[in-house]
Order: sequence, then C-alpha cells, then structure tokens
Amino acid sequence: MDSFLFRLVIPFLLLCLACNDAVQTTDEPSEPFVRHADFSSQYIAARHIDVHLPPDYGDGKSIRYPVLYMHDGQNIFTSATAYGGVEWQADEILDSLTRIGATRACIIVGIWNSDKRFPEYLPQQAAEQLPQEVQDQLLEYNQNVAVFSDQYLRFLVEELMPFINKEYRTLTGPAHTFVAGSSMGGLVSLYALCRYPDHFGGAACLSTHWPVDLEARYPIFPITLTNYFGTQLPDASAHKIYFDYGTQGLDAHYEPWQLRMDSLMNANGYTQGQNWITRKFEGHDHSEGSWAKRFWEPLVFMLPKQ
Repeated sequence: MDSFLFRLVIPFLLLCLACNDAVQTTDEPSEPFVRHADFSSQYIAARHIDVHLPPDYGDGKSIRYPVLYMHDGQNIFTSATAYGGVEWQADEILDSLTRIGATRACIIVGIWNSDKRFPEYLPQQAAEQLPQEVQDQLLEYNQNVAVFSDQYLRFLVEELMPFINKEYRTLTGPAHTFVAGSSMGGLVSLYALCRYPDHFGGAACLSTHWPVDLEARYPIFPITLTNYFGTQLPDASAHKIYFDYGTQGLDAHYEPWQLRMDSLMNANGYTQGQNWITRKFEGHDHSEGSWAKRFWEPLVFMLPKQ
C-alpha cells in the first residue's frame, strides 16, 4: 500500500474499532498489566515495571512474542499515574493494530522513571564530549548528580531484559527487541540502540529532545548530541529508527536539529521509508496526548505483520 494512503487508512480503522468498543478508553488497559513493584537494581534506584501482555497470551498456547521496552512507563498504560492524567493508551493502540493485522502481537514493558530522570536519560558518552564548563553547569543543574545513563542502560540490558525473558514467553535477539520513548526518553532510546545494537533492532524516538535545555538557549547541546550519534549509528541493514516531532510548544524547537540528524542518517546509509522514518506533525505539541495520537506509526514501522 502507498505510504500516504497507509497513513490515511490506519487511523480510520483505529477510529472504527474505537466506535465499535474494540478499543477501551477507560483508565485501565484493555488487558490488565502486570506490575513488578519496586524492581531492584545494582545500578539505579528501584522502580515499578509494568508489563502489558497480548490479549491471547493466556490462551494456553506456547506462542512467543517480541518485546518493546518503553521509558517513562507510568505514562503509557493508565491515566491514574500518567503525567497530567493523560496516558498514551499504548496497550489499546497496539492490540487494535494487531487485531486489524497491521502489526505483530507484542509484549510492552513500561519502565517507570525516577526523580533523576534527566541524568538517567541524557546520553552519557555524548555529554562527556561537552566542554568542561558546560559539563560543570549540567552538574550544578542536576544538584551535583552526574549523568549516569550508562548505568541505566546496564540495568535495562543486564538485569531487566534477562528477567523479562525468563518470566515471559519472549522472542529474543535484536530482530524481536525494540525500545521507545519521548522527549528525553527519545534520546535515551536512540542511545540504547547505539550502545547495544546486538540487543535492540529498532528505536522509536518521539519528539526527541535535541536541545536538552528546556529553553533551547545552548546550541552546543544539540550539536554535540547529533555529532555523537552521527558516529555511533548501528548498521543500517539490521536496524530501524523512527523519529518524529510536532510544531507547537517545545517541539517547535526541534526541526532544525532533526533535519541535521536526518542528514547524518543519510550519510550512514539509512533510507527514509525503509529502515528509517522522520515525520513532522503539524499542530502537535510536547504532550502525552499528542504522542498517543501518533504512536501507531512507529508500531507499524517497527512491528509489521510478518
């Protein structure tokens, strides 16, 4: 199907399912998620891990499923814990796409953030390439907490992923393992793909927060980040990367830096529409509501029906 027609048809089908009560829009997901409360780690502070299973998971079958790891996990399944009371409806959207044959069924693992979200999510090796005076400013901004996203990723790869693979019927390997997030979560998703290309086959980076600074005052941040990723992107023949951004609020600052990243994607052998997508959404802002409206796009891109 032509990609333009595809983008028209899928939202229409999702709307039809919603009108037929196939998509639940209550505060709880269509299938109850499993919470692993205060999941402990030797690398980072304990936090909740929420796991959404495909609707047919408990049917007594031996089917194994790909896994999507998502940052800011408290925002994706239920409005009860989501920022501003607005959730992504990640589970309902995925299950609806699976129902109409647009994606594979998948397990979603929601990783809650902590009160140290910024130093956990800022790509550490890129931050270490900043001028020392800028690193000192970051340290002061973080109340003397150094960036430690490498430790966060070690938790993800060395502790959480083995637990999920042991506890649930998963398909393992990069062809079946993906990571996603928005804003700073978009940055750490791309960082995870670059640092662990043998573990993840794709990353969805919604409203990637290239400026780092909320007021976009320091161009050294996005320049350093894009330069870093331009030298670290994994093999284009074996990975997929999704980017998007809106035009309102914080997202209004993103376009020039995303275009810079797009040029680096081209230089690294990625082809738009094949193993890489960048989408601009007019009128969308930096919010869970906007991300929920377009979350179906990276799902269809990374988890197409086989």
